[in-house]
Amino acid sequence: GQAPDDWVLCADPVYLQPDRDQLLLSHADFSDLSRMDTAALMQEINAVIQFDGWQLVMGAAERWYLQYSEALEINTPLFMPQQGSTISHGFAEGAQRRKLLSVINTVQMIMHGSAVNQRRQAKGLLPINSLLPWGSGVLARASVSEFQESDPRLVVWGNDAIVRGMMLAAGVQMNPLDQWSVNGDIRQDCLLLLPKADQSSLQYYLLSLFHSLQTDAINNLRFITADGSSWYATKKHLRRWWKGALR
Repeated sequence: GQAPDDWVLCADPVYLQPDRDQLLLSHADFSDLSRMDTAALMQEINAVIQFDGWQLVMGAAERWYLQYSEALEINTPLFMPQQGSTISHGFAEGAQRRKLLSVINTVQMIMHGSAVNQRRQAKGLLPINSLLPWGSGVLARASVSEFQESDPRLVVWGNDAIVRGMMLAAGVQMNPLDQWSVNGDIRQDCLLLLPKADQSSLQYYLLSLFHSLQTDAINNLRFITADGSSWYATKKHLRRWWKGALR
């Protein structure tokens, strides 16, 4: 995808619970939401709000963004409020806050009758009944990164929403990790971001990469761990690396 040129804000799906004359952020973890359900819900919403200049876009299944065709004089929280927080001042402040409140109200009505929410409730899951806006502004344009200049074919594979945003801003392609395949297009400069996973999942990726190295599908591998340690391997010393690094 491309980083949008429009004014944009984070608008994450949440469940708000009324509490007398205020709203409480009762639930904000919708990691169980599939990309298919997110796309279906966004299609319902965008079919209505697009006529007022708004568009809802997906960063990840549970990370949403609301775009507008021009910059608005609105102040939203810099960070996502914590679960249990009181949502006051109608989500935002500023001279044009009513424009944002209007689209949020429209979205809430659509969500109330959404087939996606009906299916969630039938399964005993909480519905999504609102969007929570935060972090508004125009995305800064990142300069072309050093690694992209060295090889414009660079592709990143991973599911982290923050990294995805950084790659979009830098103009680097990023694909979902579940679409990666050792039998697919493995390029010389390919960055694979592996999350914390169970042993079998990690073994699948490692064995696939080692096989690619042995069959000359790729030239070398470099593994970097969360603590900054790294290992480098080529076909020549793959056997020694396997015994030492993964013991």
